[in-house]
Amino acid sequence: MPTVDYRSFSQGSDNACWIASALSALAFQRPAEILAMIEDLGDDRYRVSPPGCPGESFDVAPASDEASSSFSSDWVWAKAIHMALGQKLGAEVVRNEKVWNWDRTITLLTGNGTVHNTNFSGLGFGTILERVRTKLDRTNRGKIAIASTANHQPSGSAAQALAGPANDDALRSGHVYAVFGFDGGTDRVRMRNPCGNTNVPAARKDPTWGPGEFWLTVAEFEKNLQVMSYERE
Repeated sequence: MPTVDYRSFSQGSDNACWIASALSALAFQRPAEILAMIEDLGDDRYRVSPPGCPGESFDVAPASDEASSSFSSDWVWAKAIHMALGQKLGAEVVRNEKVWNWDRTITLLTGNGTVHNTNFSGLGFGTILERVRTKLDRTNRGKIAIASTANHQPSGSAAQALAGPANDDALRSGHVYAVFGFDGGTDRVRMRNPCGNTNVPAARKDPTWGPGEFWLTVAEFEKNLQVMSYERE
């Protein structure tokens, strides 16, 4: 079985950025778990056994998919898992649902529980018990996290810096992103657009990062992101 490279991954044409982001985050944090859930049956057939579905497996044929789901250029791991989740959750849910199934998707992919936070007030994701930087720091310990912008256009210096040609913005409204890490020294959050945008300005990413990756300060993160789900310890 080949290796898994998160940089080869991009979201397909369906409305499933929440699945794409969770899958992208898992491929970044723990790629071996991607390999462990896929069995190659031959003839472009795969059996997918997500950790969050004990005793269940889903047989898929990625070549039969009409390029609507997740795509990975190295091999079909992303599409195979996306199709398996479609069987588990239902195709209509995969294409159209977002918030109510975020936590369930992370749990299906990892077998672990999920914490769901909202920032509808604009006051931030922190609570009396746990500050936002503590929550973000989970990603530095290999946990996966995703976060969504509000349904209005992002604003401020981050939105201006990450605006792209022909509305191909790295940071845009109503979209879900993978959260890859948090640097306490610079107070920056490392994120990835699952569409794998290549137009992210150099000033907003490390040269070693892959397509679609960029950073936001914690202040920008809380200004522009409205919902965050992350895997429990």
